[in-house]
Amino acid sequence: MPHPYNELKIFAFTLNTNDIKLCNKTKRAECADAIKSSSKCSYCKKHNCHIPAFFEYLVQYVKAHKYDIVFIATQNDSFKDDNNLHNQYLKEYFSVFGRIIDHKQTTGRFQKNIITKTTQSYKLLKSGLSTSIFFSNDYLKHLGVTRGKNIMTIKTDYIPCNKLLYRTKGGLYTTVQFSDTNTISFVNINLRKTGIKTKTRNSYVQNILSNISNGVKKKDRIDTLICCGCFNYDNINEDIGSNLTDSLSDSIKDTTLLNWADKQIYETINRGSYELPFYPTCTLKQTRTPDYDKCQTPEKYKKEQLKIKTKVRDIEKKLGIKVYNKTISSTSLDDKRIKLDNILKKDRKNIQCPYESVDNCGEIDTDAVTEKIRIYYKQNKKEQWCERILYSDNAKDPKITCDIYKSFDFGQFMANSKHKSVYGGFTVKMT
Repeated sequence: MPHPYNELKIFAFTLNTNDIKLCNKTKRAECADAIKSSSKCSYCKKHNCHIPAFFEYLVQYVKAHKYDIVFIATQNDSFKDDNNLHNQYLKEYFSVFGRIIDHKQTTGRFQKNIITKTTQSYKLLKSGLSTSIFFSNDYLKHLGVTRGKNIMTIKTDYIPCNKLLYRTKGGLYTTVQFSDTNTISFVNINLRKTGIKTKTRNSYVQNILSNISNGVKKKDRIDTLICCGCFNYDNINEDIGSNLTDSLSDSIKDTTLLNWADKQIYETINRGSYELPFYPTCTLKQTRTPDYDKCQTPEKYKKEQLKIKTKVRDIEKKLGIKVYNKTISSTSLDDKRIKLDNILKKDRKNIQCPYESVDNCGEIDTDAVTEKIRIYYKQNKKEQWCERILYSDNAKDPKITCDIYKSFDFGQFMANSKHKSVYGGFTVKMT
């Protein structure tokens, strides 16, 4: 059965939600009443929790850019999912975009009927990983999709990669068949933060990817990979003026270390480049300040942002820090970092995206704000590019291309994590 679309546009978003307490179902109504401001304001003082309202802007973004599929992957070290992010919040926010699909299939020795869905919220042994895949209403309408026709989820599973003590770490995946000749595997990986050498990390990742690709392998079928995750590889180049690469970047260059069905794995827009287009995404300072909890209006926030930007420009000139030219002198770097850190008052809100638009926030990543964020990473740990999105396919000629790959730091919800999110846009040829 051929696929009616020549190509698919897929949006992928990944975030480590450690340290973020979401308002649960029973308290959500009270919290919503307490939060009357924009999505930048998400904190409910009454119950000390957050509503992830910034996803509303993510929905606006994917609708404006006419994506066909949205893949949301989150990682967490908790043993239970009591915040309903995937099974409640995301379904509601993305209902104006599309829906999760399900597929009935017969399996097992006794031919038992089961329903597989394009969402997985973790249970005890799958703790730390949750995935939701939404299909746009326009795309489904064009296909005339009903249950069991045209699109089917052919496999979902969890692959542990560590010892029992760290059983929460591994890979969660959903493989969707779009036609007789096309499948896409949506993978979500979470690895331990410390104590694993690069060689061992590679073996874990490769074991996950090999299990998935071998499980869906079929002659003359193109299997595409989109892999989100919190990988926690150590960085190689620590100086601010260095190329932005780490051990994972080095590993995916070499197909003997990491591969998808023996094919090269890529990460950035340019398949020939492995330099990351954004600064490290973890060990950011968390923000839990009274000022931020007051939830300033966007207008007031922008005025404050302008004042801070002017102060920073002045101090940069005095210190010889050329932030706005994207270079920082290595001379007395620690002193300069401390002085600039004092001006920003150790408040992450001053370096977060000031706009309530994913498009504008994305542009910030190529501007001076990114350089200021860099200053916040040294926190008794190595800075790391934890959140990543990898892609590949097993076709002779490339079928998947990366159109956009950026980092995103927005609002109170993310500021209560030590991580920033990463998002990517992909085009997959289906013919």
